[in-house]
Amino acid sequence: MHTYNTAPPSDELSRAQNELDQVKNIMVQNVEQILSRGERIELLVDKTDVMAGQATAFRRGARTVRRQMWWKDKKVLGLSVLVGLVNKFFSHPRSVLVLICFKVLLWILLAQFCGAGLNHCGSSSNT
Repeated sequence: MHTYNTAPPSDELSRAQNELDQVKNIMVQNVEQILSRGERIELLVDKTDVMAGQATAFRRGARTVRRQMWWKDKKVLGLSVLVGLVNKFFSHPRSVLVLICFKVLLWILLAQFCGAGLNHCGSSSNT
């Protein structure tokens, strides 16, 4: 009994100390992993916010392009109908003065959509 009171066996004490150190190391590793996961989750949340903003901007841009294309199609359809009517109307011999007046009227109508030189119809100004 005197031996155990003055100098306890080192085996039991050292074994318990080693187990405590192992548990402590495992807990430190677990805390580090939790912090690392938290950082990764924050990065994912930030990336998700950025992607949500980009998706909204893309949706708005797509809607704008769709509307522009719809109007462009309607303009082309209207001009096609107008050219068809002109062909039908002027297929019979008519007065040259009426033909010239109609061409001037057609140019004025086209100038409203394409500019005075008719040079803006084919170009895309999506800046």
